[in-house]
Amino acid sequence: MIKGWSSTQAGVALSSVDAEYYGVVRAAVLWPGQQALYRDGGIHVLPRVWTDSSAAMGTAGRQGLGKLRYLDCHTLWLKHRLRKKDFELKKVLGEKNPADIFTKHLESAAKLHQLVSLFGCEFRGGRPAAAPRLKKDHRKAD
Repeated sequence: MIKGWSSTQAGVALSSVDAEYYGVVRAAVLWPGQQALYRDGGIHVLPRVWTDSSAAMGTAGRQGLGKLRYLDCHTLWLKHRLRKKDFELKKVLGEKNPADIFTKHLESAAKLHQLVSLFGCEFRGGRPAAAPRLKKDHRKAD
């Protein structure tokens, strides 16, 4: 991983579609900085933004405003960038969305392990041999 972050949504969403769409816009806005970082490392990639929201994808891909009842600059900005093919907007299945590990309450250990495995990681017990040794606790129990 090159960069990770977590944040709350700054604007007030009037619907769940708006909330999902704002998330797509936020990811797209951050991509040019990421792309510059990759280019500095000699890596050239076409930016991709993934979402599990079909409604957000529909809103982004629709010509014009469609059923939108109000207009925000980010609505048109995202549509313009998609038309110019500055980045790709891709669909990820809701049950296989690795972002859920950071955004949803996970009710089972199996679901947690499934999402962690999407990152190519696993849970292990014990302490790595290369880790510094822990100091022994010299406090006396009363």
